[in-house]
Amino acid sequence: TVNPNGSTATALFQSGTSASYGTNSPITLTAPAGVSAENVSLGLTGLLPGTTYHFRVSASNLGGNSNGDNLTFTTLSNDASLSALALSSGTLTPAFASSTLSYSASVSAATSSVTVSATTSHGEATLQYRVNEGEYTTTNGVAIPVPLATGLNTLQIEVTAEDGVTLRLYTIQITRPAGYEQWSAATGITGTTNVGPMDDFDGDGIANVLEYAMGMAGASGGGTGPLVLNGSTLSSTGQPVARQLPPPGGGAPEWCAIFIRRKDHVQAGLTYTAHFSLNLSSWQTSTATPTILADDGTYEAVCVPYPLISGQPARYFKLGVTMGP
Repeated sequence: TVNPNGSTATALFQSGTSASYGTNSPITLTAPAGVSAENVSLGLTGLLPGTTYHFRVSASNLGGNSNGDNLTFTTLSNDASLSALALSSGTLTPAFASSTLSYSASVSAATSSVTVSATTSHGEATLQYRVNEGEYTTTNGVAIPVPLATGLNTLQIEVTAEDGVTLRLYTIQITRPAGYEQWSAATGITGTTNVGPMDDFDGDGIANVLEYAMGMAGASGGGTGPLVLNGSTLSSTGQPVARQLPPPGGGAPEWCAIFIRRKDHVQAGLTYTAHFSLNLSSWQTSTATPTILADDGTYEAVCVPYPLISGQPARYFKLGVTMGP
């Protein structure tokens, strides 16, 4: 409010991001020589979001200069970003960055749910999330529960800035492979008898977990033959074989233990270990990294070379498979 008190006056608003102001905006007084107070206002443009501004009105005439009180207002933030994003199980790919909106992660077959924590960069931003195109749920982001079905699961986290207008959508695609339970049900291993990993449901002498690990028949009792490999094409999964193959660097063929490995073996909790022997009584565990010979999208045929044991070429091979969480 400006009151010239009978003497011609001028007035202006001073504004800026500190009490030093910096911007002077003239005010047009209706009656600069009036004797009554006049309400004045000014619309400010070009304001930055999430910023505190100082302002005051200043007037002067022959009687001197008078300043109003320093007042402040803060514009609403338009920051709809996350400052942190993490999973209780699995690793984000790529690594989290506030400006990256899309991620993927893989978990083990035994993982039926994960907890996702998300932190907004601005404290007044809000979060809501949904799983697999379901309904959105509002959250504080500290602990987002995500139930996982077998296969691909999509988590979307929508961040709304303090201004209520600016949005940013983060997406995580989490893959949970089909574990032993899903495989056994799909292959007909059902009921309450001989359905565990170490049982032999079909009575073919091969434990269920081995059939699961090597892509064999499961409940049917058939398909227990050896794997079939034609060059770099995996024609059929099955039991391990031994074959002479040229080494990767070239040279004379060498004996190689070839076996089937699930491509999702890490997530499925499967560990494949090749053991070699000279005499079938003592065994040596191979530390060689398997070489992938063929890949059909679900299974791999891999090769582990026969090692030397006490200076002699190994003569026998067996495959060990374990399944953990």
